Amino acid sequence: LLNHVLTSRKLTGNLPENAAICKSIVSTEMARAIAESFGAVCYDTLTGFKFIGEKIQQFEDQGNHTFLFGFEESYGFLSGTQVRDKDGVNASMLIAEMTAYYKKKGMTLPQALDQLYKKYGWENVLYQFHYYNWPWQGTSNELYYAFTFGLSALVDFDVPKLVGEFTFFDDQGAWSKYLDAYDQHGWGWTIWSYKTVCPGWWDSSWGLVVQKLQLVNEDGVLTDGDTSNDKLKLDLRTATYEEILDAWSHQGLIGENLNEVGYTHIDGYNKDGSVRYGALYRALKAYFGK
Repeated sequence: LLNHVLTSRKLTGNLPENAAICKSIVSTEMARAIAESFGAVCYDTLTGFKFIGEKIQQFEDQGNHTFLFGFEESYGFLSGTQVRDKDGVNASMLIAEMTAYYKKKGMTLPQALDQLYKKYGWENVLYQFHYYNWPWQGTSNELYYAFTFGLSALVDFDVPKLVGEFTFFDDQGAWSKYLDAYDQHGWGWTIWSYKTVCPGWWDSSWGLVVQKLQLVNEDGVLTDGDTSNDKLKLDLRTATYEEILDAWSHQGLIGENLNEVGYTHIDGYNKDGSVRYGALYRALKAYFGK
């Protein structure tokens, strides 16, 4: 899509000399190679379109660059500066335009992408899927994954495939069924396993790394301003291996509302000290025990 935007601007004589594009730091470096081939500058930002929006404002304040395109790895795109966030309507229009452009050339989008891989030397490429079916959306796993597997069959990239983020929550049968299905498809996979430590009721941040105080005490009762029992989340830059391992091993649940449905990630401890094994722990033990 980036290549199409830059190509279109060049063909119409509308490619500014100070063109700039932005991408999240974890997004493909192929974008930098494409941008530089058109004389544009590529900037990395942290993940989140608010950071791309900040760069757009900086460009306007300093007058040093003209923003043309921004994207992040989780399928967010932005062309132009009217919206300072991911813009699905804009992206859909551009994809339709790009599809028509390549159709006139007798090419599909996967063929066009393969051509770009060859042009920019990107031969060792991995295609990443991003699947998880939220249980409160009301769609059965059978329907959801029949659909996603069907879509995947239409993707004819001749590259390895990875399911880069997914979870089946506490559905033990789904873990067994679809891990096997991924294997049968020949796909690699990793797991959505953000591990929250000491979350407060207002703290929607994921993972160990966020440094915020909780607003509940050790019994799960809101402190209502009393911070005497509050704890900082771990700072992975300074915590020792033992501190990280201890925190990771003893916090198994995410959020008070999820305790009732057994949505646990690895192993944890109940308040009476008994060991609690979560769905993911059991699923992986069964999978690797085969």
